[in-house]
Amino acid sequence: MVVAAALALLVLASVLSGSRTAVRAQDGGAGPPSDSIATGLDITVRAGLGKLEVSYWSGYWSPFRITITNQGPSISGKLVVRCPSSDGPNPKYRDYVKEVRIPTASRQTHEVTAFVSSAEDPHIQVIVGDQVIADTSVKVDRTYGLENQLDVIVVDNEQSALSGIASVNVERVPNRPPFGKAGAAPDTDVDRAAQQNPQRRFRNPLYGMNQGLQAHPVVIAPDDLPRDYIGYDRVDALVLGEAPLSQLSEEQSRALRLWVASGGLLVVTGAADFAGLRSSGLLSILPVEPHGSATRPASAVSELNGVYGAFETADPVLVTDSSLTERARSLIGAGQNLVIAERNYGAGLVRFLGFNPKLYPYRGWIGEKQVWADLLLPAAQSKPHHTNWITAGRRGPNASRWGVQGLLFKLAQISPPSPVYILLFLLCYVIGVGPLNYLALRWKRRTDLAWLTIPAVVLLFTAISVAVAQRSRGSSAVLADVSLVELHQRDGLAHVTGGLLVVPSSKGTQKLSVLGRDAFANDVFQGANSGSAAGNASIEAERDQQQFNLRIPMTTWASTLFQIRSLAEGAKPLVSFEQASSGGTLTNVAGTEITKAVLLSRDGVSDIFDLSTGGTQAITMNAAQPGSFNTWYSSQLGGGSEEADLFQEVAAILDKEIGGEPAFSGGFFDKNSMIDSMKQLERPLLVCFVARSPNEVDFQGASRRRSKALYVVHL
Repeated sequence: MVVAAALALLVLASVLSGSRTAVRAQDGGAGPPSDSIATGLDITVRAGLGKLEVSYWSGYWSPFRITITNQGPSISGKLVVRCPSSDGPNPKYRDYVKEVRIPTASRQTHEVTAFVSSAEDPHIQVIVGDQVIADTSVKVDRTYGLENQLDVIVVDNEQSALSGIASVNVERVPNRPPFGKAGAAPDTDVDRAAQQNPQRRFRNPLYGMNQGLQAHPVVIAPDDLPRDYIGYDRVDALVLGEAPLSQLSEEQSRALRLWVASGGLLVVTGAADFAGLRSSGLLSILPVEPHGSATRPASAVSELNGVYGAFETADPVLVTDSSLTERARSLIGAGQNLVIAERNYGAGLVRFLGFNPKLYPYRGWIGEKQVWADLLLPAAQSKPHHTNWITAGRRGPNASRWGVQGLLFKLAQISPPSPVYILLFLLCYVIGVGPLNYLALRWKRRTDLAWLTIPAVVLLFTAISVAVAQRSRGSSAVLADVSLVELHQRDGLAHVTGGLLVVPSSKGTQKLSVLGRDAFANDVFQGANSGSAAGNASIEAERDQQQFNLRIPMTTWASTLFQIRSLAEGAKPLVSFEQASSGGTLTNVAGTEITKAVLLSRDGVSDIFDLSTGGTQAITMNAAQPGSFNTWYSSQLGGGSEEADLFQEVAAILDKEIGGEPAFSGGFFDKNSMIDSMKQLERPLLVCFVARSPNEVDFQGASRRRSKALYVVHL
């Protein structure tokens, strides 16, 4: 017993005095400490925005904020966020890598943005050479049903801030346009339809049933805002409350601005740090110029009370004194009594609430929830956004279609060989090995050489088949891509989503680079949650200031599919436009031919036309048609062309992906009549096709490439 007790004490002492390596993760995500070597590393991980969650149907880009404290020797190696790309006992992985150097007695914080698509927990590792010296995991939650909530991020210094958003049912109310009184004259054809049919309510875009979406707010600190715009992938709306913003980094400010430009909804309340917004460069995207707080009589917000109900008191109220900027619209109030305003920035929307909802008499007010329901409605109308239309798409009348991958193979001119050629080849092979070989040997009276001639014939046919295959395939890798591009020429903003097909000409780990500071790529699903990359090795991703790099295990002539997303500031225009009373004049400045183009404006719709490189064309507008734009444009494109195939797959998501116009509210492309919807266009719109990729892609070795892009251009 004494000996056993002594041994137990020795074991306990060795454990307490051993490695100081420690790893911690956010709640519910702590993993076991690494047992590799003693490093003195302490790692803390926070992933996602309030939570790390992935839908059963898709993946999301999520930020991983990793804090490393080193009390041991200096370390030079790699920080890796390892995300399974498929479920099951033998998953493939995506490794997001960042080179790090961690001196002794230092504390560093790194942010890595990774694509999470599996319910298996991601691992965060520190690797020196080939050895993992620290390893922890972060728990990921998976939603197995379709989403029925809006994910709203609230930036505030109180966890209980803006509790009035919680459980708000966001839907289009029958007989009342947003920010309007019940029975008021509707502003759009969607509102008119709702007024004519009181039973018609806002349709949940996922369930397709007449129900709204529940707002689910999560409060975070400004420090937790992502440093990449794509880190907001899962966010439906972001609300700026009472929190200091002057310490936002340039990367955080830029990411928030680009997220709005890509289609995000930003709500700025009267509690926001306007001085911090000014210093971070974000004030320029607001619909108002704030002048400070002011106490006004209750009559100053009478329009607000007339729509949503009176306050419990008639005492003076605290408001934010502000004035509209040039490209903004007032929704409630005017002049010094401006209460709610909005402006578009890129494809996104910025809304201003001219009071602090945390203060009395706004807090607990009877109209509070309905105000938030109206403010958040655009986020509900565009959910789900950033759909994977590469491998998951509409089925339509042709059940064999599944995403746009069929068009990618068509562009790459890759198709299986005809059965006729295979049968002919086999017939020649059988005749050559059998009868012809026998007759030739018998004629020479050397049938004893059959043991030598049969292998020779087999080798000859093998060499011929390889040569023919190489000649038909070529010696270069094949790339094909399709893209949806929303170009805001006035703002110089281009938002691109697209699919890329890569067929390598050799086996091994291949390097693929997508150029652009804000370009991202990931392999997309094929089958049941499995990535499309070949081989069992991991895909390794690394990002720098100029490009996004992927190292992918590939097999000769085995295809791999990727989704590419990018957002560019300072984008070059596609056309120049001189508007006239009956249409206008378009000049192609893109350096490539424009095909199947159509111009839309309040005056009507043009005929379909092509525009050669550098060409100029006068456009005459015709009366709009009673059907939807998608129905009309599909009939103009016909069938069988590459343009028609691309539009057939993309048409269904245009109302989710395209923004930047009040006219787009409620279904401009796929639901509303062109007669009504086009009257609301603030600026002309050009829809066209270009046979050049908007993304610069560098793939090792020579390659053959074909591209097709659908452009929606705000003129």
